[in-house]
Amino acid sequence: MSHLTEASIIDAVLNRYNRDLIYTKIGSLLIAVNPYKEIPSLYTEEAVEAFFDPSNKSPHIYGIAAQAYNLLRKDHISHSILVTGESGSGKTETTKCIVQFLAQISSRGGSQVIEQQIINANPILESFGNAKTVMNDNSSRFGKFISANFDSDGNITGAKIDTYLLEKSRVVQMQGGERSYHIFYQLLAGATPEDRERYHLHPASSYRYLNQGGTLDLPAVDDAQNYHNTKRSMQILGLSNEEMHQIMAVLSAILHLGNIVCDPSTEQAQQ
Repeated sequence: MSHLTEASIIDAVLNRYNRDLIYTKIGSLLIAVNPYKEIPSLYTEEAVEAFFDPSNKSPHIYGIAAQAYNLLRKDHISHSILVTGESGSGKTETTKCIVQFLAQISSRGGSQVIEQQIINANPILESFGNAKTVMNDNSSRFGKFISANFDSDGNITGAKIDTYLLEKSRVVQMQGGERSYHIFYQLLAGATPEDRERYHLHPASSYRYLNQGGTLDLPAVDDAQNYHNTKRSMQILGLSNEEMHQIMAVLSAILHLGNIVCDPSTEQAQQ
């Protein structure tokens, strides 16, 4: 661009967006516009490998991740990537892309166990921390800071995820057209007959904490499959069957507590 103004930036971003080029780079900043559709060629294995080459300067979230990784190895100091935007802008998906790229570029040099654990932390975070809102079917209702540690060879040695500002009130109340956290609907849709009896589960429509939003199902979202994905991720992260049982029992207990009605007119309630 010969003249960098707000109007020229918006025009450039729009022109690229209309050609399914959702990324536009301005200096060290990357602008991403949520396409609200699948673009098959955008996140393929070939796309990941293309950014293993440091000379690739194409605007892409993999390019930002690659730049941070290469500078980390070159300077031997920490680097950060800040993902920000409005609700529904694609922050959750962008973060997943960054984590997946770093895990793949790191796993070239050795064991993939830690990398797989880092990648599989995300389905758990989404299940327990994301929900449908009027703006976004998969809105993160919390903030997170992911810190990944690398050794001198560029391999991931560990990671830590700090979460904060979880919208706890959503468990008991939400607006019309919204849902509570995904994990409740996943449990009710994906539990086996044995687990349904074990946890005394009923249809989602029978729970006050879930039916008040008026939305129980999401188009193109398979809650049952996502439940199995979440449990598989828990296993990869090392949770035992007993630990998973305790988690699901607590979820069931929360739903049943929501159906308890206290009558303030009774003598015991007044006391």
